[in-house]
Amino acid sequence: MKDFKWKQNDRGAWVPGWCALGQGMVNFKLFFSMLKEAKFAGPLQLHMEYPDLGGADSGKTSFTIPKEQLLGIFKRDLDVLKGMLRQAGMLA
Repeated sequence: MKDFKWKQNDRGAWVPGWCALGQGMVNFKLFFSMLKEAKFAGPLQLHMEYPDLGGADSGKTSFTIPKEQLLGIFKRDLDVLKGMLRQAGMLA
């Protein structure tokens, strides 16, 4: 699971700009309704690959933000995902 907004790169080409879950343009309401209709019961993987993560987004092991702040961002994204799943009737 990840979200994006279109952005222009240095050459002016439009490319995905990754962002926090629920902050972009992915229609998660439609997506989860399709999963529910298909009776999807498999795992979901939450990707956190957007710039505000102090280096965690690019696989660094030393971060430029405090660990507590990074964990707070992770928790926020997980809570957003859980909220979307609840709204879709896929999580109690």
